[in-house]
Amino acid sequence: MVDKSCLQLDGINIYDFFSVATERDSATVVGKKLFDFVGRQSKSLVVTIGDSWTWGADLTQQKTRGTHIDRLVDDDYRIRHMYGNVLAKKINADFLSLGESGAGNWRINKKIEELYAIGPDLAYDRILVISIFTDLGRDFDSHHDIEVDYRSWLLENIKGAVDYYNFLKFVNHQISQRISDTIKKFDKRYQFIFSTNFVDPIGYDLLADCFLPKTWLEIICAENKIDYTPNKCYMVFPWVIEKFKAVLQMAPELDKSEWLIWMNELVRDANMRAAVCFQDNINFGPLLHPSAHNHRVWSEYLGEYLNGKI
Repeated sequence: MVDKSCLQLDGINIYDFFSVATERDSATVVGKKLFDFVGRQSKSLVVTIGDSWTWGADLTQQKTRGTHIDRLVDDDYRIRHMYGNVLAKKINADFLSLGESGAGNWRINKKIEELYAIGPDLAYDRILVISIFTDLGRDFDSHHDIEVDYRSWLLENIKGAVDYYNFLKFVNHQISQRISDTIKKFDKRYQFIFSTNFVDPIGYDLLADCFLPKTWLEIICAENKIDYTPNKCYMVFPWVIEKFKAVLQMAPELDKSEWLIWMNELVRDANMRAAVCFQDNINFGPLLHPSAHNHRVWSEYLGEYLNGKI
């Protein structure tokens, strides 16, 4: 029998296998280096999937008026200090970063599906896949809506403002279902780890067996003695919260006053969470991304998890 596990990745051919987000998926990916690969002639591979936190935004602390910070980044510095490469170097593994700034959780699902398409052919004995979810709803009110019948769920389940939190669980449950179905098909060389970055996990029950006990921000706050209140925040950026205006377009029969109560609560909790990052510009960059020190802290936490210490 011929061993099909012979595909060698490099910094060029990764674009043959993994799709690049367009402005339809994330306007912030335009004009900068996207995926990264670091080869160490290893039989192990670390793959990281996520948004700008995983990509390494803000790591070089460059800022110019009128220019998005990620387009001025020092890529050599960024790649050396991003958590995935720090971890991969420590365990002497090759490293593949599939982080995409501004992308949402459906893009994480897409990357896992694309990885599965080449999964059996990758020339590695061990493959560790770390996926870090971001704001719930970044992909809401977009072309991804065709994947789910939101209207029926809303009309059947929303009776008051508190029910909208179950709606958020439902939104992420749809993505989790797709990811869960896919990772079950990978061969035994693969290990999957999931977590969230600056938001709290919600609706990921189907992935619970692979979920880390703590979020990335929770680890940063513990390391730097910053107050952190868990289980209160599911989205931070105003442009994400505004996407949920579409709820009343999908189901105009719903009580707008109850919807407004819920929206005000989302804004309150988002502001509280953003304040955690704003209070400490040493540990967070101008766009509220973690410093190189906190990438290392996160990689150390992952190492402890992999070694069975947590």
